[in-house]
Amino acid sequence: GGTNVAVFQNGVMLGRGLESGTGSWGRGSNGIVAAGVDHFFFSIVQGGGYGGVAQGQAQQEVKLYTYDGKPAAFPGGIQYDKSCLEMVTSADCGDKPVVGLAVIGDELFVADTYTKSIKVYQLPLAGQKVKRSWPVTRLGRIDADQAGCIWMLQPKDASGPAKLVRYTAAGVIQPQQIVIPDTVQTSDFCVDQVRNRILLTNSGVDQNILIFSDIITTPKAAGTFGVTGGILSGVAGQEGPLRFNNPTGVGVDKEGNIYVACSGTGLEAYAPSGSRLWAVQS
Repeated sequence: GGTNVAVFQNGVMLGRGLESGTGSWGRGSNGIVAAGVDHFFFSIVQGGGYGGVAQGQAQQEVKLYTYDGKPAAFPGGIQYDKSCLEMVTSADCGDKPVVGLAVIGDELFVADTYTKSIKVYQLPLAGQKVKRSWPVTRLGRIDADQAGCIWMLQPKDASGPAKLVRYTAAGVIQPQQIVIPDTVQTSDFCVDQVRNRILLTNSGVDQNILIFSDIITTPKAAGTFGVTGGILSGVAGQEGPLRFNNPTGVGVDKEGNIYVACSGTGLEAYAPSGSRLWAVQS
C-alpha cells in the first residue's frame, strides 16, 4: 500500500507501518529488516523538514516495530513516536544508508555505510548509546549463524569480487568466506541456522537461489533452489512456482520453509520440498 513495511503470515497481511514509502512525512525505506523475538528492526531515512530534521539535512535511522506493524517506543528513542535509533544526521547521508541489520541474542548489529562501521546496541534498546563497533571498508547485508558469528555480503567493487565474509560478534575476521562468481548478480542472503547453510539471491541469468553448506567450517556450493532461468525459462514471462522474477530477498524459518521476495512479482513461500505454500503478488 505504498508504506515502508508490512507484516505477512501465511500469505495474509497482519499489519503495516504508517510511514509512506512515497514520501509522506519525508521518510523512505532502505529495504533492510532484522527479526528479534518480540520486535523487528527496519532501516529508514528521514528527509529534512520533518521529524525535527532541518531542511537540507537527512537522518539515517533504525526503527523498532512490533509484529503487527506498529512502531514501538523505547526509552531514549527519537522521532514523534520515540521508536528510532539515530545513526547519523548530515546533508550528505541520504545516499549512505544502513545496509545491514542482524540480531544475535540480546544485541542488535547495524552495518552503517556513513561511518563505515558495524555498530552494536544492547537489547532491549534504551537510549542511543553504541555498545561497541568496528570499522569495515566494504559494507553490505548481514546475518547471524548458529555459532553467534556475523556473515556479511560485501558487494563487488574495484577492490575485488563480491563475497561473503564472516566476523565474530566482537569484530574479528574469520577464515570462512565465499567468493561470488561474476555471473551472479546478488543483493541479499540469509543464514539457515538450523542446517548451517547460506541461501543467496541470484538475479542474473539463472534467476534462482544459490545454496552453500558447511558454513561454520568449510563453506562449499551445495546446489540451487528454483527453476534455472526463472520466469525467463520455457515460456518466457509465464508465472508459476519456482519461476522467480528478479529475486531480491530470501529468508528461511526453523522448519526449513524458504521465503523469496521478487521485485518483479511479490513474495512467495515454499516448503523444503519445493512446493509453493502461498504467494502474494504485486
